[in-house]
Amino acid sequence: MARPNTTARGPRLNLPIFLLALLGVLVVVHLWIQSQAGFEFGCTGAGDAESGSGCADVTTSAYSTFLGLDVLVWGGLFYVAVAALRFGAAMLKAPTSETLRKVSFWVVTAGFLFALYLVSVQTFMLTQFCTLCLVSSLTTTVLFVLHLIERSKGPGRDVVVSTALRPYALGLVALVVLAGADVMLAPEPEESTAAVPRGVQRVSAETAECHYDYETPRFSAFDQLISMDTPFAGNPDGPVRVMKIFDPNCPHCKTLHTALETILPQIEDQVKLYYKPYAIWDYSIPQAQALYLAAEQGQFSEMLDLQFDNQRPGVGLSRNQLVDAARRMGLDAETMGQELDSRKYVGLIREENQIISQSGIRSVPRLVIEGRVLANTPTTWTAGCISRLVEHAAEEKRQAAETASAATTE
Repeated sequence: MARPNTTARGPRLNLPIFLLALLGVLVVVHLWIQSQAGFEFGCTGAGDAESGSGCADVTTSAYSTFLGLDVLVWGGLFYVAVAALRFGAAMLKAPTSETLRKVSFWVVTAGFLFALYLVSVQTFMLTQFCTLCLVSSLTTTVLFVLHLIERSKGPGRDVVVSTALRPYALGLVALVVLAGADVMLAPEPEESTAAVPRGVQRVSAETAECHYDYETPRFSAFDQLISMDTPFAGNPDGPVRVMKIFDPNCPHCKTLHTALETILPQIEDQVKLYYKPYAIWDYSIPQAQALYLAAEQGQFSEMLDLQFDNQRPGVGLSRNQLVDAARRMGLDAETMGQELDSRKYVGLIREENQIISQSGIRSVPRLVIEGRVLANTPTTWTAGCISRLVEHAAEEKRQAAETASAATTE
């Protein structure tokens, strides 16, 4: 006679997989908390401040979104989905429980392949590593291995539901408690806590929330990339030169562009803001071409706004879409099409891409003030931070000019 209150159970890996998925949720929550703090306390939040720049570069790079959503969001949804499937498999009888385990296998397989992609991006494209991102990738890999073992063992035995569900309930309670504690205990950045690597001089305007990227203390190609034809905004005679390096299909570049649109009126008397397209993807090259071609006709800003407004991450705007855009803007669309086809500016774009990459910048967006690269964190993309650093750069140039004038007089 069948035992009451039982359910068919797969091999005894259902619970470990469930608990590991909850651990993945915690990793994502912790990574989100550290990203909101600008990684001021390092990637893990344990004070390893030097690792914060790498994590910021990875989590704000052009590769940090997928299908319009932040990879952090996808990671959270992935772990929650696996945990939910395994909880359902624990509660329901066969054949439904077996179906849920199969779905879980395919979800984890997709997650494992995506984790491999993210690790390859960090290794070969960004050459920067995010510690917590790697922990998440390792967690996904272990989940995949457990699923392979489970599939090789086949269905398991019946167990008593009331007993079997206790560890699942305890796991959920532990998740809520630990995630809540992580949020509540997250330290607030202080003015004096931003660590500076040995040998790097902090400028007086920097704080824990607002500082330069210490791993790229000087952008050696800054002067080399500026010419009379480089598109710019702000004051043509502004004492402080700022350069925005961006890819038109990068969602975070659009975020920084929107922020700068708000900030620029407050600092435009002091700033000459140069725009430098950096085509991370090949499909962005025609858009970079269109920007330079629009600049020839005095409508660079209009073309840039249009490209950001119609952004298509992973695809980009086609040649015909760019020509139609030029026509709507009142540009010479026929000439635009011909010059896109002749690949005008492609050689320049590739050459500048190589110069930027060799100078140590491999992710976008990047904001550079007089050769100093800003830390790529949300807290630096604010009016207060950028204004403060611009004012300090202006003061430095004034002092340098006065010193040079005094030396000439003597």
